[in-house]
Amino acid sequence: MHIPTQDSNTASATRPSEPEKKDVDSVSEKLITAMSCERTLAVQAALAEQPTVAVALLTWSCCLKIFGNGWSKSADCFKASLTTQQGALIGNAPSGKQGKAYLFLMQEKARIAAKLPENWSADYDLLLAWSVEQVNALLGFCTVFGIDGVQERQYGKTSNSKLDRLESVLNFDLRDWWQPTAEGYFSRIKKEQIADALTEAGFTPQAQSALKMKKGDAAAMAEAEIGKTRWVPAWMKAEGDTVATSAAESDDPADDKVAA
Repeated sequence: MHIPTQDSNTASATRPSEPEKKDVDSVSEKLITAMSCERTLAVQAALAEQPTVAVALLTWSCCLKIFGNGWSKSADCFKASLTTQQGALIGNAPSGKQGKAYLFLMQEKARIAAKLPENWSADYDLLLAWSVEQVNALLGFCTVFGIDGVQERQYGKTSNSKLDRLESVLNFDLRDWWQPTAEGYFSRIKKEQIADALTEAGFTPQAQSALKMKKGDAAAMAEAEIGKTRWVPAWMKAEGDTVATSAAESDDPADDKVAA
């Protein structure tokens, strides 16, 4: 599968430097949980748009069980399970049930549910009338809900995101699904971190002003200014992600805002 890479000509010497991934340890554990839930929901939504990738992921996972070094035994003729963390994701993500990713997933779920055969839950043979493409699309969508990228912190160290590889395959951009807002993000970090975010996004004068403001005002300004860009916190992106983030690099200052 080809993974698009950034044209080297798009690299800019004036690009604001981004903090290293280790900076994730400088934010609160509660925020780590909240933002990794947002990110997971966004990846689920992006994966729902590419069911072929979802089916490949599920198939590969099954192959690890069968052809890998592990050993498993089933008492029944076949055992399969899908563990979903949707309740926890929605409960911890600041956007909750109003987020773009969640709303998209629910819209897709309703669309697919309307196409299921009557009494489909009675027996799997009802799906035998479907084409392979239809079954794969259904399987791919169901697989989406098994994605869990919630990060944890132990002994002061935050775990690496498990979503990085999948995001790379999907050519994923978190900003397509989530945007940092005053309520959903900036009010949850320190004022100095708000200023750092403004600087990273290319708003150095505003960053200096933010330090002199009340935190609520600084958060509101950050939402307004950074909303013109595609900036997201560096620690919420996969390693090597080079998506343009600053005001100077943003192709479309009028990007649709996604409530957080």
